[in-house]
Amino acid sequence: MLVDSVARDLTSRGRVKEVLSGLGTARTTLGFRNKMVVDAVVKALNAMRADGSYQALFDKFGLTSMPADQPLAIAGPGPA
Repeated sequence: MLVDSVARDLTSRGRVKEVLSGLGTARTTLGFRNKMVVDAVVKALNAMRADGSYQALFDKFGLTSMPADQPLAIAGPGPA
């Protein structure tokens, strides 16, 4: 079993056959030391979701994006 993005890459190379996909999602974590930077990244990602470019990137590479009803936000205390 492989995550969708890896399976799709290997399928495109003819190395495996994909028989199941979308079995679950896993949130991705980004780490930052500077609050201003993380605020700018979150703002940019949410703007990309609003204009469709976020989904277009995920579609281009055959990746599963976060569901639209789940906000991209700082989880936990965040950087100082």
